[in-house]
Amino acid sequence: MSTTTGRNPWLALYALVVGFFMILLDMTIVAVANPTIMSDLNTDITKVVWVTSAYLLTYAVPLLVTGRLGDRFGPKNIYLIGLVVFTLASLWCGLSGNISMLIAARAVQGLGAALMTPQTMAVITRTFPPDKRGAAMGLWGGVAGLATLVGPILGGVLVDQLSWNWIFYINVPIGVVAFALAMWLVPSLPRHEHKFDLVGVVLSGVGIFLLVFGIQEGNTRNWDAWIWTMIIAGAVILVLFVINQALNKGEPLVPMSLFRDRNFALSSVAIAAMGAAITALMVPAYFYLEAVREYSPTRAALVFAPMAIVTGISAPLIGKISDRMPPRIIPTIGFALFAASIFGFATLMKPDSSIVAFIVIGGVAGLSNSCIWAPLASTATHDLPMELAGAGAGVYNTTRQIGSVLGSAVIAALVSNRMAAQHLGDGKFSEGSGATKLPEFIVHPFSTALSQSMYLPAGILLVGVVASALFVRSKHAPAGAAPAAVTRTTAVPTTDDAPVVIDAAEVTPVDAVDTARFASAVGGQPLSVRVHREDGRPVSGAALTLIDQRGQQVARATGGDNGNYRIAAPAAGQYVLIASASGHQPAAATVFADGRTTPWELTLTGNGELSGVVTTGDGQPLAGVTITLTDPRGDVVTAGVTGDDGVYTCQGTVAGVYTLVAVAQGRQPHAVTLTVPESGMLHYDIELSSTAALVGRAWSASDVVADAQVSVLDSAGRVVGSVFTDAEGNYRIPDLPDGDYTVVARGYPEVSSRVWINGANLTHNVNLGYEPEAAHAEFSDAISYNGSSDRN
Repeated sequence: MSTTTGRNPWLALYALVVGFFMILLDMTIVAVANPTIMSDLNTDITKVVWVTSAYLLTYAVPLLVTGRLGDRFGPKNIYLIGLVVFTLASLWCGLSGNISMLIAARAVQGLGAALMTPQTMAVITRTFPPDKRGAAMGLWGGVAGLATLVGPILGGVLVDQLSWNWIFYINVPIGVVAFALAMWLVPSLPRHEHKFDLVGVVLSGVGIFLLVFGIQEGNTRNWDAWIWTMIIAGAVILVLFVINQALNKGEPLVPMSLFRDRNFALSSVAIAAMGAAITALMVPAYFYLEAVREYSPTRAALVFAPMAIVTGISAPLIGKISDRMPPRIIPTIGFALFAASIFGFATLMKPDSSIVAFIVIGGVAGLSNSCIWAPLASTATHDLPMELAGAGAGVYNTTRQIGSVLGSAVIAALVSNRMAAQHLGDGKFSEGSGATKLPEFIVHPFSTALSQSMYLPAGILLVGVVASALFVRSKHAPAGAAPAAVTRTTAVPTTDDAPVVIDAAEVTPVDAVDTARFASAVGGQPLSVRVHREDGRPVSGAALTLIDQRGQQVARATGGDNGNYRIAAPAAGQYVLIASASGHQPAAATVFADGRTTPWELTLTGNGELSGVVTTGDGQPLAGVTITLTDPRGDVVTAGVTGDDGVYTCQGTVAGVYTLVAVAQGRQPHAVTLTVPESGMLHYDIELSSTAALVGRAWSASDVVADAQVSVLDSAGRVVGSVFTDAEGNYRIPDLPDGDYTVVARGYPEVSSRVWINGANLTHNVNLGYEPEAAHAEFSDAISYNGSSDRN
C-alpha cells in the first residue's frame, strides 16, 4: 500500500493536470476564433472581446477565495465541483446562439476554472515531499507552458476544419475523463477548519473586479473618466483589503505570514511578470504573422509549435534539476533567456525576415519557459505549511492571472500608440481576419510598430530576472544530490559542547560563518517554533536541538504541550534546528535568529506501521480487499488494496486512535477501533466472513403478493435486513453472513420461518394466508439448510 494517502502522488498529479491543461487551453484558444465568432454571431469587435474578458474576469476575481475554500472543504471536492461547472459551461458556450449568451457562458466557465486552479498546486504541496516537489512542479509547469502555446494552434485547426463551436465542445469529453480520473486517483486530504473571512472576500472581490475591469476596458473606452474612477477605486479598495488582512488577528483570507516567506513574495512578483509577458508577447506576434506575413490562423499558430514542443519535453527534466540546485539559478536563467528571445523576435519582425530564424528563437523561448514555470511554482510553495497550501496557491495564481490581464490591456494600448507614431491611426483597420491583406505602403510601418511593441514584454521579464535573483535557499533545500534531511543516530548529550551526530550524506549544507564558540543561551535570541504533523495537528513532547554551523549543540528545549516551543539561540545568526518526537521521523531546518516573532514551522511524519493479513474464514489470504484507515475526526489517513498474499501495510502512522475498515465484494465489512502505541508499530489480522443473498417470492395460494414486508432477524433477534416485495412478489436481502436466521413476512397475518445461510445464495419462498395451520405446514416444508425451497 502507498503511504500517507494510499495513492501514488504522481497518479494524482496526472489526473489533475488533465483539467489544468483544459483551463489554460481556454485562455488562449479563443484568440484565433474571434473573427469567425464575430461574423457568425453578427456582432462587433467590442462585444467579441468580452468573450475573452468575461473569462479572465471571473477567473481572476475568485482565486483568493477558492484557494481558501480548498483548505476548508478539501481540495479534491472543490476541484471536482469546479470541473463540473467548467465542463457544463463549455457545452453551453458551444450551444450559444448569440453573443450575449456566449459571454455569459464564458463567465461561468471562468468561475469553474477559478475553483479548480488553486487546488492543483495545493494537492502537489500536500502530497509530495519537499525534495520531490520540483519534479512534480516540472510536470505541472510543462503543462502550463504547453497549454498556453498549444491553445492558438488547436484553435486554428478546429476553426479551419470544423467551426468555432468546437473549441468549446472539445472540453466536454476531456472534462468527463478528467472527472473520472480525479475521482479515482486524487486523494481526499485532511481539511483545515478555517474561519471564513467574509470582509476579506468582499474587499478582494470588489477591488480586483474594479481594477481588472477598468484596465481591460480602458483601451476600448478611450480611457474615459469613469474608467479611471473604477481603476482608482479598485486600487483604494485593495489597499483597504491589505490593511484589513494585516489587522485581522483571526484567520485572514490572505495570511500576511505568506509574504514573510521571502521566496513566496518574490515568486508572486515573478509569476505576475511572466503572465503579463506571455500575454503581451502573443498580441503583436500574431498580428505580425497574420497581417504582415499573411499567414492563416492555423499556419501562424504552427510557427510557435517548436516553442510548445521544447517546453513540453524539457519541463520535467528542468524540474528534476531544480530540486538539486539553489532556487535562484534556474529561474534567473529562464527569465534572462526569455527576455533575450523576445528581443530577438523584435529584431525579426520585418516583412522579409527569415521565418526559420523566428522558429529557432521560438525553440529557445520554449526552453526558457521550462526554466520558469515549474521552478518558480516549486520555490513559491516549498516552505509553506500544509494548512496554508490552499491560501498560498490562491495568492500565487491570482498574481499570475492579474499579470495576464494587465499585460493584455497594456500591450493593446502600446500597439495603438506605436501605430499612431507610425502615422497609422489607431489600428482599427486591422480588425478582422488575419488573412486580410495590408496595402503595400502600410506593411513596413505596421511591422515597425509591432516590433517596437515587443520591447514591452521583454522589459517586463527583466522584473522576473531581478525577483528570481533575490531568492534565498529554502528551508530543507537540497544542495547537490542530497535531500534536505537530518538523521540523529544517537541520543543528544546534555553537554553544550557535545556535537550532534549527523549523517553527512543527508544533511543540508549551509553557508559557513565565522562564529565564536557559543556560550550559554541565556539572554540570547529567542526562537518560536511550531511542530506539527502533516495534517496540521500539533506534536506535543518533542525535543528540539539547536546546532551551529560546526555541528556544536548550542541549545535544547522540550515540552510544548500544544505544539508551540521556545528555544534561545546565543546570538543572532544562522543555525540548524532539529526536532524529534516519539513515533515520528526527525526533521531539520535552517533557521535564522533575527528577532522575528513568527514561529518557524517544522513538520514531522510518522515512522510507525500498522500491518496485518486479511484472510477468509478458513484461513486463506484474501486479495483485493480495500483497507481504509481514518483518524478520530473521520479524515482518511491512508487507504489501499491488499495483494495476492492478503497483506496490508499502513506506513507513517503515529501513536493514537484510528478506525480500520476492510471491505471486499461478497464479504461482510469489518470495522474496528485500534490504538497505535507510542512505538507506532501494530500488527492486526482481519478475518472477513463470506456473505450471501436471501431471495424468494411471497405467495398467497396461487397468487403472488406485492408490497409484503420481509424481514430477516439474526440469532440474537436483531433485524439485519428488511425489504418489500415488488410487483411480482419477489424480494432480495443481500450481504448476509453465515448463520441461523428467522424470516418474518408481513402483509397478511405475520408468518415466520428459520433458514440457514452457509455461503451460498439461498432461495426461500414465503406463503401468506389466513389459515395458520396451512401456513405452518408450508413453512415447515420450506425450511432449507443448504439449498433452496421453491414453490412449484
